[in-house]
Order: sequence, then C-alpha cells, then structure tokens
Amino acid sequence: MNIDGEPALEALFSLLVASADFKTTGRRVQHWNQTAAQPALFLRHIADSDAADGTYIVTTLECEIWIYSNAGKDPNAVPDVALTALVKAVRSCFAPDGDYGDPRCTLGGLAYWARIEGRSDYSSGDQGPQAIARIPVRITLP
Repeated sequence: MNIDGEPALEALFSLLVASADFKTTGRRVQHWNQTAAQPALFLRHIADSDAADGTYIVTTLECEIWIYSNAGKDPNAVPDVALTALVKAVRSCFAPDGDYGDPRCTLGGLAYWARIEGRSDYSSGDQGPQAIARIPVRITLP
C-alpha cells in the first residue's frame, strides 16, 4: 500500500461513519450474517493503480464501501427505501470541498480527488431480510 494513502482512507472513513446512524463500522468487511448490529458500513481498500503523468507516477487507491441493512425484515415495508437513504447519506460525503467551481472532493486536501466511480451493486432485501450495497470508490492521491 502507498503509505501516503492511509490519511486519505482514514479521512474518508470518518466522513462515512458520521453520514448516518451506522451501528457497526469498520475497515475490515464482515459477512452480513456475522453483523448483527445493522445498519453497518465498511470501507475496504482492495487495490492500487499507478499511471504515468509526465515525470510523475499518479497513484489511485481502489476501494469499496459495503452497506448492510436489515431493511427487508418487515414484510410490509419497501426495503429499497431504507437502503437508498443510507446510500444517499454515503454519497453526500463526496461533495466538492474545494474552491467554488471545483467539482472535486479532496478530503480536506489529503487527496487530489475522491469519488464514486464504476458500477454500484444493490440487493435491496426483496427476497429476504438482508439488504446490501457495494459502492466502488477511487481516491487519487496528490
């Protein structure tokens, strides 16, 4: 792991934890069957990618946000509503924090750009009590 990436990961994790009333959080993903206190949020660092930019190497941390919710337990509820509320709260953490007009989330200057990028996967809990979201995140280091 790029040692300079840890402060950015910790900053993002702190924002995510504060975004909603998560009962379980961590940087190490647990299986939903082992996570009784839900909703739960996990931030997982899965890879780094490097690209040449002139004379510099640009490192991007590849991460996943996992959200668990027992939204489907109530057969009279629409489980997608509860999961969507949690996803929206998490997505709000990526609001621009730079100067006016700069669309980047920089995690307070710890990253060049932190963003959701790629396909997010959702299982809303229609077929059982467990709702799950996996959201891909990329953090390009300065």
